[in-house]
Amino acid sequence: KKKPRRRAGAKAEAAAGSGGGSSSKAGAKRKPAPAPAEVESQGALDPVMLLPIPLGAATWVFERPNGTRVTYDLETLVEYFHKTGDFSEPETRVPFPECALKSVDAACAMVPGTLGERLRAKGSVLEAKQNPARFKDRHFRRDALSGLERCAGEVVAEMCEVVELEEDLEAGQLRLCLELFPLFADLFNQIDAEDNQYAAMCMEHFTSFVRGPPNRRTVDRCGLLDVVLLFLSQVSEPKSRWMMP
Repeated sequence: KKKPRRRAGAKAEAAAGSGGGSSSKAGAKRKPAPAPAEVESQGALDPVMLLPIPLGAATWVFERPNGTRVTYDLETLVEYFHKTGDFSEPETRVPFPECALKSVDAACAMVPGTLGERLRAKGSVLEAKQNPARFKDRHFRRDALSGLERCAGEVVAEMCEVVELEEDLEAGQLRLCLELFPLFADLFNQIDAEDNQYAAMCMEHFTSFVRGPPNRRTVDRCGLLDVVLLFLSQVSEPKSRWMMP
């Protein structure tokens, strides 16, 4: 004879009755989920510095138009505003509305201790945005340095063309020493006079460009590559003989 089949509902009821105690024990051992604010700040990268936000640092949360919430290190954000005069997000370039800047000022006012004193000493970021004249000279200087770097980069590209394409050694030396080297030295010295750290970074980039990437080094037609590299190392030295009066 065939045994009568048990109903699926009966099985479910039996399983629920037998496992009720174990499930309640597992629920008792389960750790509570952390609060949303805690989850948001754990391991967050500061969008300004692109580094993890230090533990215990004062933070400020900005909600983007698409609903994404981004956590900032409050001190680096305020420093970014006052140093650059740029009141837009570093990642998305979305402008911060005035209500957000007002919220930053309110957050600075609530920070205790020496950090709060440093933040309040920098002044209001909302007032800074409403007074763009204070950043006019700074923006002009930044644009001027960027223009000088582009001009110097074009001269470096011409040096590479001489190294890779010039087959006459004497003609290449004449063009480098009489035309390209003096022009580059003049441009680089102007950058170095305004910001020597920026000039050092530019020189590192120029030297790497002249050498070429590791998998495709610059082709040296007639031995001018070492001449260019020696010039770049000399012009970046203090009191270089290429320094213009």
